[in-house]
Amino acid sequence: MLDVSDDFYFTKIDKSGTNNLSNIAAISLTGRSPKIRFHKSSGKGIVFNIRKSAAEPHVYMISTDGGTSWTGKTYAYTDANELSENYDIQDAYSFDGDNIILAGGSFTLSSFFIDKAFILKTTDGGLNWTKIDVDAAKGFNSLTFIDNDEGFAAVNQVSASSESKLFHTGDSGVTWSPVPDITNPEGIVRTQFFGTYYGIAVGHKGTIFRYSIN
Repeated sequence: MLDVSDDFYFTKIDKSGTNNLSNIAAISLTGRSPKIRFHKSSGKGIVFNIRKSAAEPHVYMISTDGGTSWTGKTYAYTDANELSENYDIQDAYSFDGDNIILAGGSFTLSSFFIDKAFILKTTDGGLNWTKIDVDAAKGFNSLTFIDNDEGFAAVNQVSASSESKLFHTGDSGVTWSPVPDITNPEGIVRTQFFGTYYGIAVGHKGTIFRYSIN
């Protein structure tokens, strides 16, 4: 792993044992790869969407010192083993370094079509997790939050034109509801906000939605 310090010099961090990122491979079956998110002011980060082998459930790695050291962990929640090869974690958002949510979807191994979305939520820096299934959404692709409560999750999945491709939460990711006007059949890739009341959602084939929050 490379550490970036002042003046953009890179320093290779020599890790060993359970902290070695090179020991944990991406999901080989579907071509998924690890992802990383940091909370800037706290220096806490998480590497997710990784597994030790194709036969084992997902694991993750956390850092509390700006990426100098990393600790590998297994998700701790009821029936954690279900987070296996047919789950893909696409994005994460860290509110303060300890309160983190991960978003993704489960898919059918025979077809790789996303079946439903899910959220993994922790309030203690990754020691314990709560899994929240969002059956109305066919997989979350990206997360955007405008404050500690209100956020949006995009659905990047081809499906019927009547299905919403953007979901909204007002309670930090505990519950999610569809945004009725965002029904692009090709899916929404990402959203971006410029202040509290103005946002853009971008989808495939040049689709752009502009909206405000009332």
